[in-house]
Amino acid sequence: RSDSIIAESADGAQSLVAGGGNPFPGSIRTGYAQSVLGTFGDSITTSPSYSAPLSWALNVPWVEVAQDGAPTSTLLSLMQASSLTASADESVILCGINDVNANVSAAVIEANLAAIGALVHNPHYVTILPYGNHVGWTSGRETVRQAVNDWIKANTSNYTDAEAAMGDLTMPSQPVLKSAYDSGDGLHPNDAGNTALAGAIFAQGFDSEALV
Repeated sequence: RSDSIIAESADGAQSLVAGGGNPFPGSIRTGYAQSVLGTFGDSITTSPSYSAPLSWALNVPWVEVAQDGAPTSTLLSLMQASSLTASADESVILCGINDVNANVSAAVIEANLAAIGALVHNPHYVTILPYGNHVGWTSGRETVRQAVNDWIKANTSNYTDAEAAMGDLTMPSQPVLKSAYDSGDGLHPNDAGNTALAGAIFAQGFDSEALV
């Protein structure tokens, strides 16, 4: 497979971006060989991210529609305008933390996530990562984050519990990214975190599925 992707920036320009090496050499799932992976989200999805290691694990190319700082409403608009959205056979959706930090209600975030999922083939939702060490964290925002995550778990048929894989739950009321996965701002994963997130998505969202 090619280790390149097509990425779409905020202005709609498309470009090839080099991917990385396979961190899961024993986990190639050739059953997805005829598929294209789509990753859709905010700065946690913009390359470099979990997308490259996940595409390697699945042995497929991927397309990406993502924008730094995007709330779910912006991502929805970008995806509605992008020709890449419908090109993905398997779609990973990870977005919502910017809404949380902007004090958007859980109901609005959930409605936008549902609308995003309706645009794509085979949506795989990822819960919003814990961010208790980030400067923007508050207990009120944590309540919203957890409400959205509960909605994802209750209302989507295919999801990855990112908090279970990535979170340090020593303080249940203020979960944080594990230090080994934290880029330093308490919000964005580092390279090890991106690999761990890809592994979690692969195991929870794909490895348990019948390969087609």
